[in-house]
Amino acid sequence: PAPSRGDADRGPHLGDEGGSADPARAPLATDDPDVARSSGMITGVAGAGAGPAPGPRARLELTLGEVRGGLTWAQVRSVVGRRQNAFRYCYERELNKDPKLVGRLQLLLTIGADGAVTTANGERGMNADVIRCVEHQALRMRFPEPADAREVHAAMELVFRLDE
Repeated sequence: PAPSRGDADRGPHLGDEGGSADPARAPLATDDPDVARSSGMITGVAGAGAGPAPGPRARLELTLGEVRGGLTWAQVRSVVGRRQNAFRYCYERELNKDPKLVGRLQLLLTIGADGAVTTANGERGMNADVIRCVEHQALRMRFPEPADAREVHAAMELVFRLDE
């Protein structure tokens, strides 16, 4: 489905299950006109050369939540989509140690005025080594400079599971 932009879509978003008292980690505001939101999903299955070693096949479903600030949903989706193999690698590396490992994490990004990711925080129900690796990979992403030279906040959910 095509992404929706603006605040017309008021459906559930990442963080609805409960939030944190820390405002920097709280769900993004929904009444801000700069908010872009979608339920668009990027998926992929590990193939030849996509992982550290042959083993269980991994599937990553990456759902972009809200984007607030001077980048569009499509701009964020494009950059994140190009990084999905790195995120999947983080999972596959641990999957080779624990073949039954599955889980999901919420990834909250802050993107600076220069397009660099300044913070990447992974939360919720996933192996700590996978979370650290995903955060490290997210910090390597480079976005276009936001149009208004303000920080951008983006939320996404990554679901890691075995491909059956």
